[in-house]
Amino acid sequence: MLLCSSSALQRAWLEHELSCVYDRRKTPWLLAFMHAPWYNTNEKHQPGAELATARHKAALEGLLARAGVAAVFAGHVHAYERSTPVCFERVQPDGAAPTYVTVGDGGNRERLYDVWPYHRDAAWSAFRNGTRYGFGTLTVANATHARWEWL
Repeated sequence: MLLCSSSALQRAWLEHELSCVYDRRKTPWLLAFMHAPWYNTNEKHQPGAELATARHKAALEGLLARAGVAAVFAGHVHAYERSTPVCFERVQPDGAAPTYVTVGDGGNRERLYDVWPYHRDAAWSAFRNGTRYGFGTLTVANATHARWEWL
């Protein structure tokens, strides 16, 4: 896939930033944040349908997994969904790929999205809910344990 110049610049920036994390004893947790989710089974937003999201995923997903990013948080979809560790659409063992969390259920004029037609084909989708407004908290206990809680 060809990358536009802005995607190439973003990839170069991300590669540089990830390369700065060379001592995982000092930086045990790597988290990424983005607007639109790469992994999502809600009908209201499919990554393949939005060209920019699909390009970013194709260009950057492998970088996040190789760097040891633990979790990727996104919004945009007005619902909650959490994945298993996943990379390139395949479930991975714990620690081998990020867990993707879509927590866009804080509310807006469009209301919640509760249409999940794609969930049967997504082995990586661990939990989804589009019926309640919510938010999440991440508590880091130490270098090996953290707790994500959706409220």
